[in-house]
Amino acid sequence: MKKTVVMIGSGVVPIPPKRGGATEIIIYEISRFMPKNKFDVYVLDRKESSSKEKEIVDGAVYLRYKVPKFGNVFLLRLTELVFGARAVREIRKINSKNRCDIVHAHTVFSALPIATAKFLLPSGSKLVYTCHNPAWNVPEKEMDLFNGVILAIESFVMKRSDFVTTVSDTMRKNIIRRTGMDPRKIQRIYNFVDNRKFSPKKEEKKGPPKVIFVGKLIPNKGVEYLLRAASIVRKKHPEVKFLVVGPGSFEYDAMNRWLELVKELGLQKNVVFTGGLSEESLSSAYASSDIFCFPTLRESFGMVIAEAMSSGLPVITTDMDVLREIVGDNGMLARPKDFKDIAGKVILLLEDEKTRKKMAQKSLKRSRAFEIKKIMKEYEKMYDRIGAGRLK
Repeated sequence: MKKTVVMIGSGVVPIPPKRGGATEIIIYEISRFMPKNKFDVYVLDRKESSSKEKEIVDGAVYLRYKVPKFGNVFLLRLTELVFGARAVREIRKINSKNRCDIVHAHTVFSALPIATAKFLLPSGSKLVYTCHNPAWNVPEKEMDLFNGVILAIESFVMKRSDFVTTVSDTMRKNIIRRTGMDPRKIQRIYNFVDNRKFSPKKEEKKGPPKVIFVGKLIPNKGVEYLLRAASIVRKKHPEVKFLVVGPGSFEYDAMNRWLELVKELGLQKNVVFTGGLSEESLSSAYASSDIFCFPTLRESFGMVIAEAMSSGLPVITTDMDVLREIVGDNGMLARPKDFKDIAGKVILLLEDEKTRKKMAQKSLKRSRAFEIKKIMKEYEKMYDRIGAGRLK
């Protein structure tokens, strides 16, 4: 008998996203990959002026509704709360026609009303929550008040859920340790990469050497340390280009806060900001680059790292538990915030072609652990188990 799965978006970024939005990409791919002979999949999504209220997208039913969208990172949490509260009503409407077996939420504030009003969900339906929050991987002594409050709310959501998934073993262990959750109730399912879209064969490398960064242009992604490292690299390799890919925010329009630092460091000829790119353009940007440099300060998984490895790029990223898990010994790990260390590793790879090619090969090999078909099979098995009532 087929099971019905309802996927809950954030209410902020539409699905599938046009230029980034890792959580929305994950929801879209899960809804697309689940076998339609086993699952009826619904996706609750944000209604934009150009989108339809109801639409079949790759075999899944998308139901879209409007919610007010606020203009900054803090107030957008209200958008998610309103979206989640409305989702409870939509889930009940779906259940009136097609029994709702699994409700799967991915963002804490859209999940909060659902977890709080769980008694209003259809009888027998199970709530699954996937945690993407990198703050769980930040040591307690470094936790700020805002993120501490978020983790407390997320802890409540996870304890009210019937099952939880995380995107790394590091996060899973930290959640179990901090919340005391039953380890049998929480499973690691890695994020994924589509190696048909991200491969080393898309573009021939031409022109000066290129170092690429991909991510939101926010401080936590280590943009400052990338630029300061670029200033050092340029002194030895004045022709090098740093391709900085990503918007100020996926959720709302944000200015590029780094232009002044680029000017201060005299990097106008070496740094290129592209803004957010379409998937096709992003694939070409990876494949035409020589090195991927991502000096992030906190991550839950780092989907862009998997994309870069699948694109055959040697990876330089930050030495932290979760990235040691994802990259292993297949990349170079720099000390957090140490732009001199980052610059030294970039220079080494620019000057040592043999090492660069060896690391590229290791990247490709490691990326196979995150191939999309393999990861989607894990989600399918999880839904099978939960649908059959085997929660642990």
